[in-house]
Amino acid sequence: MDKLDFYLIEDLKAEKSKADRTITHFISTPDIDRGKDIVNPRGMDSTDFEKSSTVFYNHNYDRPIAKNLWIKRTEQGVKVKTQFSETAFANDIYTLHMEDIIKTWSIGFDVPRKGGRWSDPIPGAITTDEGTGIRTINKWILLEYSSAPLAMNPNALDLAKNIKSYMKSEEIINVIEGFEYKADIQNLFD
Repeated sequence: MDKLDFYLIEDLKAEKSKADRTITHFISTPDIDRGKDIVNPRGMDSTDFEKSSTVFYNHNYDRPIAKNLWIKRTEQGVKVKTQFSETAFANDIYTLHMEDIIKTWSIGFDVPRKGGRWSDPIPGAITTDEGTGIRTINKWILLEYSSAPLAMNPNALDLAKNIKSYMKSEEIINVIEGFEYKADIQNLFD
């Protein structure tokens, strides 16, 4: 494996951690979604979202379940780390993610507009391929993201589980945690 491959694997791998009730996952990818849209990860503006960082269940704004810890734009998508609340409802959703019953995420967004909320998008924010009908959202404002059992983008998924959940011995866990190529070991469990 050359260095480039290693870094790619490391970038794509993440974990679900029971210790701090977190899941690392994608909220958007540059894939065509169920609505024939492509949401360009590099076009995201998360400035307003990062002021609150509240995460919801299924876009129900009366159902906050978590908070965002960090957000990164990558070529593979918008990657985030989410920490779940200890409320009963949030715990149920967290458990469903840990059990891989729910594993998808969805974004609520708008595009930058010329004037007010109901005005036209700024030029270039949205382009449409007339031949395929596929719209590309080139510039967008992240309003929120949610755990969603049926997400518009089926590739906005939880990433790999924590390898510690497969290991029983504290000694082997310590060895693996210190191992330079732990992403390679993780592949054995995926």
